[in-house]
Amino acid sequence: MTQLISSLSNIAVGFFGCPSCAEAFSERQAAAMRLSIFLLLILVYSLAGVIAFKVVRMMAREDQKLKDQAQASLATPHVS
Repeated sequence: MTQLISSLSNIAVGFFGCPSCAEAFSERQAAAMRLSIFLLLILVYSLAGVIAFKVVRMMAREDQKLKDQAQASLATPHVS
C-alpha cells in the first residue's frame, strides 16, 4: 500500500509540479520536501477552485438580476 501511494505521489508531483520540485522529489531527499510540494499544490488548486466558484456564483447572480429586471420592465405598462 505504501509503494502504491509513493508511486501515485511520484506521478502527481511529476505531472503537476515544477521541474525542480519534480527532480527533488524523484531523488527522494526527504519526507518534508514531499509534504511541502503537496501543500503548495493543494494550496494553489484550492485557491483557484475557490476563485472560480466565486466568479461562477457572481455571474449567476448577475444573470438572475438581469432576468428579474427584464420581467419587471415587461410587467409594467409603458404610457406614452
